[in-house]
Amino acid sequence: MNNIVLIGFMAVGKTTVGKSLSYLMHYQFVDTDMYIKKKEGKKIATIFKEDGEPYFRELERNVSKGLLKNPRKVISTGGGLFMDDISRGLYLKEDFVVFLKLPMDTIYKRLMKNNKRPLAQSVTKEELTKRYQQRLPIYKNAHLEVDTTGKTAFEIAKEIKKAYYDWLTKGEQNGKRRNTKKSN
Repeated sequence: MNNIVLIGFMAVGKTTVGKSLSYLMHYQFVDTDMYIKKKEGKKIATIFKEDGEPYFRELERNVSKGLLKNPRKVISTGGGLFMDDISRGLYLKEDFVVFLKLPMDTIYKRLMKNNKRPLAQSVTKEELTKRYQQRLPIYKNAHLEVDTTGKTAFEIAKEIKKAYYDWLTKGEQNGKRRNTKKSN
């Protein structure tokens, strides 16, 4: 069995869906941001401020490599982790990658309620939209794309579980490029 990796922009619900999915699948749940926070003994915002974004991205890359060693995990990634060519290549080769998406208006509203994310602080909606649009083509490399609008975390988890088992039964989990299956 492989890991299931949840990607997408900040505030789309990767952690919430990931916890539901790990419960449903009986897989270990790992949130890469929480993993880094615990390992470094610092908040993500502090790492960005004190050590810079390149250092944080290197931490993410190292976490990605380490998580591949033990399968049967649901991995919730930080919004920018999949932008790294190395991490993206590792996950697409070994694991089932799911892009969770929401409209930017919904993302923005969620960020304004809880603005603890370093890359969302002191930026306008237009700047966030630009960053999202830049990342979107990369996110679309995922094996599955799920529009989470109006769905509960458990509904999304059930949808991902079904698609994951379909992916496995097709025998395509050994590094072959899979067709992106879209869900709306």
